[in-house]
Amino acid sequence: MSQPSAGHNYNVGRRVVWAFNKHASEYDKRTCARDKTFVQGNAEELGFKDSAFDAVFTVTTLEFLKNYRKAVKETARVTKPNGKILVMMLNPKSEYFRQEIKKPGDYFSGIKHTDPKEIRDYIS
Repeated sequence: MSQPSAGHNYNVGRRVVWAFNKHASEYDKRTCARDKTFVQGNAEELGFKDSAFDAVFTVTTLEFLKNYRKAVKETARVTKPNGKILVMMLNPKSEYFRQEIKKPGDYFSGIKHTDPKEIRDYIS
């Protein structure tokens, strides 16, 4: 079974599964790991059944994917009818973003889409 992608938090009843991306630190994983299961995988091929989750939450994920549309479709597929999907994205107009993107080798250098409106419009 393929594993879910970085940046997704799946809530099913009381179980929470976090999927960190390759940039998540061991400290982040240990700090959050008290009662959670960690998986890592591909947002474009989530290894879960259709309608598996009441809610899916993505954090700074879609803007880093070459094919964010496929990831959105997968997210919708694994979310139950009338379920909730919350997408959080970086704000390229923020001072924080403008400073981080300048740093050589920074995580932000992997961003593929700097126009959140493009992704928002697709999701809508």
